[in-house]
Amino acid sequence: MKYKKFIVDADLTAADLKFIEEHIEAAIPDDNIQVVNPFTNEERTASPLTGTLINMVQDLAYNDFKGTVLDKWKVKSTNVVQKFDRARNIMRKLDMNLYYALLD
Repeated sequence: MKYKKFIVDADLTAADLKFIEEHIEAAIPDDNIQVVNPFTNEERTASPLTGTLINMVQDLAYNDFKGTVLDKWKVKSTNVVQKFDRARNIMRKLDMNLYYALLD
């Protein structure tokens, strides 16, 4: 559970933590991630957890929920919208400023 060290003062639910464990944790790198808003080209440094969440949201949205992307993030086509929304919501809880700069 290496992701727990990146959660500071976030009001995450048990369902949020389960989502991170099932879909995000395996992809979390050891170092911070450079993330970019593809519309504004604004670049920011994100923690490994928040950066991975941003990568997931962007992968799903900008690849039209293709099967290969769903497989990468272990998401079923029957609940992709719910998983997409949960990833965005967790990101918002963890770092609202980064959320608004890169996802909203």
